[in-house]
Amino acid sequence: MFIKQLNLVNFRNIDNLTLKPGRKLNFVTGHNGAGKTSILEAIFLVSHQRSFKSKKGALVQEGKDNLAVYMQVDNDRNIDHNLGVKIDSKLALTNYLDGAKVEAKETSKLLAVQLIAPDIIQLIDGTPEFRRRYLNWGMFYHYVDFIDLWRKTENLHKNRNSYLKQFKDYLDSGKRIPESELQAYQGYITNLVTYSEELNLKYEKYFALLAEKVQDLLKIFLPEIPITLEYERGWKNDSSLAQILESRFEQDVYSGWARYGIHRFDLSIKCFNLPASEILSRGQQKLLAIALKMAQVDILYEHAQEDCIFVIDDIAAELDQNKQKLFATKLLSNPSQIFMSYIDNSGLNIFNGLIDTWDEFSLEKGKLTHHLVNGEEVISQEFNLDQYFTDNEKEPA
Repeated sequence: MFIKQLNLVNFRNIDNLTLKPGRKLNFVTGHNGAGKTSILEAIFLVSHQRSFKSKKGALVQEGKDNLAVYMQVDNDRNIDHNLGVKIDSKLALTNYLDGAKVEAKETSKLLAVQLIAPDIIQLIDGTPEFRRRYLNWGMFYHYVDFIDLWRKTENLHKNRNSYLKQFKDYLDSGKRIPESELQAYQGYITNLVTYSEELNLKYEKYFALLAEKVQDLLKIFLPEIPITLEYERGWKNDSSLAQILESRFEQDVYSGWARYGIHRFDLSIKCFNLPASEILSRGQQKLLAIALKMAQVDILYEHAQEDCIFVIDDIAAELDQNKQKLFATKLLSNPSQIFMSYIDNSGLNIFNGLIDTWDEFSLEKGKLTHHLVNGEEVISQEFNLDQYFTDNEKEPA
């Protein structure tokens, strides 16, 4: 999958912008405030339905009620699709596929976008939530039924927590928990255990593939540093989830939440048997995090024959030229389309001798000033927003 045309309307400081990216390497350049990161955000938004930098309200241009991002994509099988996102005046987000409103998962499935940004190190030193979101990204593209199974498990977990809080209220007021509610609760537990164990098996299988790919990449990025990865499922290995939930029922009632379960899974990342964040330098942590992200893209391509789009913001942070060159070499080894932001085209230096064709888009104050292909200026055309809307849709105000 690759983007053939990208259109932004009322996105941050961009009024109306059209880009026609190249199939492989695309540089977006400009000084701070020029709008280059907005291009990366817009691509990420269509795939992930959120920004990687701020809340939805900050994306809508000041003085405007709503925004739109639309793109024409090609799935490498000569089949084009129009994907889009609109955020309205109430900050409600709507996804579009070929002019029709669709669920978020429909556009996400067609557009796999992998982000490499300065906060990527949070995969190593951040809270478990970052690693859960990371692993779920890969699971979403690896298993067709993952999102539905994950949603069922999440809903059951939320229902269980609601019961626990309700039970606590009964006990705090000196009342007994009604037998009918205990029976209903047990029905939720039975389903929660079933779905959690099914989901856990999928996590374990995917992690086995992932760990192998990561180690292959670490031989390139950090060849002399022993890194170990382990998947931690969220409950003790020597007990079943059903046993743990039963034995901890009273404790969970008084705490009002579940300490154990699939929602508590994590990845353990260690170096010399200590947390990698305590041993590795910031640059080494970034390379490790990049290996984690690239491993997912390799799995996606090898097992689903699907390309991914890389969105890369400020790759130079924490990495010297040699490490950036290693990264660039690996980046170009797969068929992914690439979007990179830089203040100027000096970022092209890490690709010297590696690629002959690239596109550069220069921005200034939200306007496209130059589109260069292999250093030669090309003429860009404005696009007609109406072509992306159905008859009953209106252009953003």
